[in-house]
Amino acid sequence: MRIDEQILEKHCPSMNRLYLDKQGFEFRGRILNAMNELSEQQCELIHDLFNNPCKELKPLEDLWRKENPHHKFRIPDRTAFYKWIRLKILDK
Repeated sequence: MRIDEQILEKHCPSMNRLYLDKQGFEFRGRILNAMNELSEQQCELIHDLFNNPCKELKPLEDLWRKENPHHKFRIPDRTAFYKWIRLKILDK
């Protein structure tokens, strides 16, 4: 049984009876398709939530590499990178 079917069965145990006729089977399939579509949309939103700031910070990442030539070909550690940005902006 697929994970989406398990979740549907967990939250709507009466859905098992929909297997009894063709119309119920099709209805259950549409519910599963809707669940999968919602899941994909949420994954894309979360992906964008984390990736869009990284795209905006790319020029600063290039500046960080110029100031840290020993890390020229590495992606900076996010915590250290954000600390570096804070220090640059606040100049403290």
